[in-house]
Amino acid sequence: AMDFLVQMFCNLIEHAEWTMPQACSDAYSKTLKKWHGWVASTTFT
Repeated sequence: AMDFLVQMFCNLIEHAEWTMPQACSDAYSKTLKKWHGWVASTTFT
């Protein structure tokens, strides 16, 4: 979960034009997606 937060904040810094949902979606796909099954992953797409 900490990796997700770090990636989300990095996204917001590096991509100032991104919305929060964009930053979260990218962070999720890079950090947590591999650990969640299909049901959980559809919540974030």
